[in-house]
Amino acid sequence: MATDDCEEDVIFENSALYKHLVDAGVTDIPVEKSTKSSEPKEDVENESVAAFPPEKPNDVQTNMELLKQVFRKLKEFSSFDLFIIQMYCHFNCQILHQVAHSKSLEDDDKIFLENFIVETENVGKALKPQTFILCCLYPILIFLSLYLLCLYSPVAAILIMNPNICLFRALVKFYILFLIVLSLGILWHILNLKHTTSCIKALVQQIEESYLLFKKSLRLIQEVELVQRGFTLVSSQMTIKSGQSAYKYNRLCPELRKLVFITARSNMLFCRKSTNILLNIHPLVEEVDKASTYLAHIPLEDYGPSLQLSEDNNDNLSKLTDDFSVTALKAMMYLYNMQQSELLRRLALCFCINALPEDQKG
Repeated sequence: MATDDCEEDVIFENSALYKHLVDAGVTDIPVEKSTKSSEPKEDVENESVAAFPPEKPNDVQTNMELLKQVFRKLKEFSSFDLFIIQMYCHFNCQILHQVAHSKSLEDDDKIFLENFIVETENVGKALKPQTFILCCLYPILIFLSLYLLCLYSPVAAILIMNPNICLFRALVKFYILFLIVLSLGILWHILNLKHTTSCIKALVQQIEESYLLFKKSLRLIQEVELVQRGFTLVSSQMTIKSGQSAYKYNRLCPELRKLVFITARSNMLFCRKSTNILLNIHPLVEEVDKASTYLAHIPLEDYGPSLQLSEDNNDNLSKLTDDFSVTALKAMMYLYNMQQSELLRRLALCFCINALPEDQKG
């Protein structure tokens, strides 16, 4: 009964009884304020939140993101990519230095290569201090790990042979396998780069030696002709006209002339073919691979008939070149020198960083 009396004494501010008492002049009325007006808003907000609960992240996605972040940190710490890039820059600079200082390279090709070579050398110099640390760090880390493993081999053997520690056994095997693969990968990169560098150096050296032999052979032929002309002109038994006709049809060193012309011709065609192969299998930026910058794009028909005949057709070659005259030999050697210089220039550009397309950098 006490609770019922308390409930009956409660007067709300919005009730009809409260208004009637106020109109009657009663002032001291205990009033309970109503909070029902604000409750629906909170209920609506709670219902809206309950209707659209926040999406919980997937556990698989969270673990994948965590693994990616850990992998990035380890990659940055180890800097294996930086080590490989610097190795390539080091060997590329050796190749570029060898080609740029070659005597077989024309002056125009040297000027064309200067800007590309400078940027590649600058990249190598910028990464050199970091690479020196990495070159010391990787071997020391590998040998130290193997040394510690051998030093504590009894303890490691007990742990590995214990069937209750499968996880540790798997981690040790994985770590040893990782070190072996890492060592083999670095060794393979170094041997591959050294082999490429030695092959290109040998190619440049052979081109220089072959062109030097061509020049010596041509000088020998010219000296022999000069001596022949001198003896012919001072001879009192032969006129100048008859001496010239005899000189034309009785050239000295015919086999040497033929060998120089045919060899220079075949080498020129080989350099031309090699340049076209490089253009197809190793494309560079559009600025470098313009068709107007290569002699290899010029059709052979524009060079004349001497380059269109087969090497076995010696009689026709002899007729076209006036029995392999000095003029024909000089012209063929000039074409060979221009084509081999173009091949060396294009080969050097394959090792320049700023000449590579974006998908091949790094």
